[in-house]
Amino acid sequence: MIVFALKRNANDAANRRAQENQSEVELVVSQPEPVQQIPANLTLENIIVRHLTATKINEVTTLKLKASLSMGEQDAPTDVHAVTLYFRRPNYIRRILEHDGMRFDMGFDGQNIWAQQIGRNGVAREFDQLTDEHKKQFRDASNIGSYLWRYETEPEHFTRLEDTIMGGMPAHVIAYETEQERVLTYIDVMSFYEIGRKEAAKGTGEKAVYMSMSDHQNTNGVVMPHRIISSVDGEQYSSVTIENAEINAGLPSYIFNAPDVRYTVK
Repeated sequence: MIVFALKRNANDAANRRAQENQSEVELVVSQPEPVQQIPANLTLENIIVRHLTATKINEVTTLKLKASLSMGEQDAPTDVHAVTLYFRRPNYIRRILEHDGMRFDMGFDGQNIWAQQIGRNGVAREFDQLTDEHKKQFRDASNIGSYLWRYETEPEHFTRLEDTIMGGMPAHVIAYETEQERVLTYIDVMSFYEIGRKEAAKGTGEKAVYMSMSDHQNTNGVVMPHRIISSVDGEQYSSVTIENAEINAGLPSYIFNAPDVRYTVK
C-alpha cells in the first residue's frame, strides 16, 4: 500500500536502463525458488485466515505513517523523499511526498482523486497529469493491508500455488488474478506475515514489480512490515523505511479533502 504510485516510474526507469546498458545487472533482491512439495494440512482459506489473525491488519480503522523513500540502489540512492501517509477505512487515503523543498500532495476522499504540487516558493498548483491507471493504483492502495483482504468478496480470483523459498525461509504463495492484473502474495510459513509481493498488470507492456517486505513490527497489536524494497528484473529501484506508525488514533475527514478546503496537517 506504500509503493502504489511508483510502478510507472519503476518500469520507465527499467526500460531506460535496458536501452542504455545491456550488461548483466547484479541481483539485489533474492527471487523466489520453486519448491515441489505443498503441505496438505493447510488450505488456501486456512492460510488467509491465519495471516489476518497473525497481523490483525483487518482491525485497523485509521493509520498514519511517517516514512522515508529512497529511489535507486540501496548503496547509492539518487533521491530521498520524506513521506507521510494517511489511511481511513473504508477507502480514504492521502499521501504527501517532500523532496528538496518541494511537495507533492495527493488524496482520495472516497469519491474523487485530487493532486497538488507546491514549489519551493510556496506556490501551489493543481496537478492534472494523472493517467487512469495511476488513479486506479492510488484508489486501490486505499485498502489497508495485503491483497488477501479481497478474498472475502472475490474468492474466485484466488489460487494457492506451490510453496517457495525466500531469503532462505519457506513461504506460501497465493495468486490473485483478474483480466487486468496478476498479483502473487508470499506468506511466511512460520509467522504468516506477508514477506513479498509480485504485481504485474496485463496488456500494458509494463514489467512486473517485486516487493520484499521485512522488519515486521507490532504496534498496538497490529503487525506490519517497516521495510519494503522494490525491484524490476531483479534491480532495486526504491526502498521504503517506516519510521513511525500511528494505528487507530483517529483521523478527521477533512484531512482527505481537496486542497480548496483550508486546514493544517501536522
